[in-house]
Amino acid sequence: MVSTRSGGAIDSTNVKTVVNAPASPPNKRQRKAKIVVPEVEERGDPNSLHSFSNVPVEVFSEICQYLALLDIRNLAVTTRRFYQVLMSKDAKRIWQTACQNTPGIPECPPDMTEPQFAYFLYEIDCTKCNNRGTRIDFFYRTRLCGRCYNKWFEGSRETKAAVEGARPVIEATTTEHRLVFGFGRLPKRRIYRPFVEACYAEWCELPDGDDEASRVARDGFVEKWTGRKAMKYKTGLEMQNWVMKSIDSPWTGEVNRRRVRVGEVRARLLEAGWNVRDIPPVDPAFLALAGKGPPLTPEGKATVWQKLLPKLEPIVKARHEQRLKDTLKRQERFRWRQRSSRLRVLYGRLTYQAAPTDLHRKAISPTVEDFLDLPGAKRILGLTAQQVPQEMWVEVEEEARQFVLTTQEEALAQVLTVLKIDREPPPEGNEARYAKIRETIVLLSRPTSGFWCQTCQRASWFPITSCYHPGHAIVPLVDSPSSPPGKPFLVTALLASAGLDGATFDASAENHKPPRFICSRCDERVAECKSFGDLLRHYHSAQVWYERTTTLINSNPKKAYRKRRNESFEPPEIANRHDWSTDEPLARELTPEQLHELKKQQLAFEEESKKDPNDDELGEGGEAFSKDYTNRRLFRTCKLCPVGYSPEHTTSARIKIHIQSHHNKEPDLEADTNLHSKRWPCLIEPAVM
Repeated sequence: MVSTRSGGAIDSTNVKTVVNAPASPPNKRQRKAKIVVPEVEERGDPNSLHSFSNVPVEVFSEICQYLALLDIRNLAVTTRRFYQVLMSKDAKRIWQTACQNTPGIPECPPDMTEPQFAYFLYEIDCTKCNNRGTRIDFFYRTRLCGRCYNKWFEGSRETKAAVEGARPVIEATTTEHRLVFGFGRLPKRRIYRPFVEACYAEWCELPDGDDEASRVARDGFVEKWTGRKAMKYKTGLEMQNWVMKSIDSPWTGEVNRRRVRVGEVRARLLEAGWNVRDIPPVDPAFLALAGKGPPLTPEGKATVWQKLLPKLEPIVKARHEQRLKDTLKRQERFRWRQRSSRLRVLYGRLTYQAAPTDLHRKAISPTVEDFLDLPGAKRILGLTAQQVPQEMWVEVEEEARQFVLTTQEEALAQVLTVLKIDREPPPEGNEARYAKIRETIVLLSRPTSGFWCQTCQRASWFPITSCYHPGHAIVPLVDSPSSPPGKPFLVTALLASAGLDGATFDASAENHKPPRFICSRCDERVAECKSFGDLLRHYHSAQVWYERTTTLINSNPKKAYRKRRNESFEPPEIANRHDWSTDEPLARELTPEQLHELKKQQLAFEEESKKDPNDDELGEGGEAFSKDYTNRRLFRTCKLCPVGYSPEHTTSARIKIHIQSHHNKEPDLEADTNLHSKRWPCLIEPAVM
């Protein structure tokens, strides 16, 4: 019996309920003993999991010999004792063995320990904070979050300013190619500031002298940090390649399982007789049915497949029907392209049969769209049969030939109507009609069958008029302003003066040849080579200038010379040098040799006129004018011409020729011309004045 006052201990091995007996005096309150339940498992129990941390180090090391690097890293963060054991210097062999047990992993870099190497490869947290490290730099050995990356990394400009432009430091701590892996958009910053600061601190401790010892110290610094940079780049590249190859996620296993099951389902469908193109590759409904569910193992394949096939058949059948429709449409498009190409070849052959050039064909032939809208062409294009009967091609060719001939004849008839030339009825027979079209084209190519565009103020011939002057006011040359009443036809006069035969000369082809005509009324030093059409325009412009100036002078001389209205002078003479009613020659044709000599003469004249002291404010030579790097030259206008009718600002040599030819007098630059200055940027820096 245990006394209640002594507080005796209860035997833990004998589990009982002890009740105290009543004691004297009887008037005291009775007490009951406590119920004591022993622990089910103690920490010292050899069968407990907690006792595994007390195993001998030799046994623990032997167990670690069979673990990979990731297992050792996970084991080190399990308990405090494991961390102390694995993070000690004596555990280096365990880490080295773990690296060897991991297939494909690169060697541990010399600047990192094995635990640091494992932490850098497998850890996901930022090395500066507890956030997720999404920016990994394998050159600087950092794994940072976005905020820490922006804090510790900086750009090249900030780095140059921090190291005060020390080029060896910048070259030793930066790399041209970034070894960065991250999620999202990577910032432009790429230089790790602590690494640069450590290098710069060592650079500042070097001596600054020019003696041999200082140079040796600096060379040693460069060699040391250059080797470290090469090592970091090489090992960082190896780690980056390994990480890129071994990226894994929790969903990879599920994705692989679904991929395998979808492949098995495809194989079963092919065995059932379906075409591989009937199986949808990316249909969500098909992938949802084929990717989910139990695997098609050999034991349960029949049962699972029997349940899955009725669900897949509607999808595969719909895909099969859609594929057949697409095939029919594709075949129809192919037939349409093939037949359309053949019809286009027929169109080109028929339209070129009468038109000698592309311009003629474009001017008189129907468009290819109108050609394909013919009833016979539509029947061929809409035919569903694989082959078109030869009889249909023959019918379409005859129909197309008649359509092209009719269109070309109507287009030429419209041109003849504008030129007021009588139209003859078309002859019988296709060959005769083709010959008549060619004859009409030759007739319209004659110089006398030209047109005058009142909008462009230019002469042209068929087919240039139809192709390049649509919608303009077109009149025949005989009705143009260049053919006033009482004067001979300008075209005939030019042909006679140039010694050309109007029956054989093709004026429409002159637009595709180099200019070879020159005006005989102009001075050869300033005359330009022109085509036949430009020569007509030149004479027309000269005639218009003469008529307008004389009309203005005769009607209101004060308005014509308003700047000289206070002066007492008689209106100057206005000469009509380009009057083609006189017997003087109008134009002449130049040979290539004559054209070459003329260009040499004009070039020499231009070079000589640039050296004229009357055009250079600083005298002969044409040096730069002022300090603002601009050239300034003097140009002249004619005071003898009415206001607004003088030539544009030109040189003194050219204004002299103008006064002699248009006013029949010896030029006096002081009295007959006005001075104007013109500036333009100078390409050569002026001399210091």
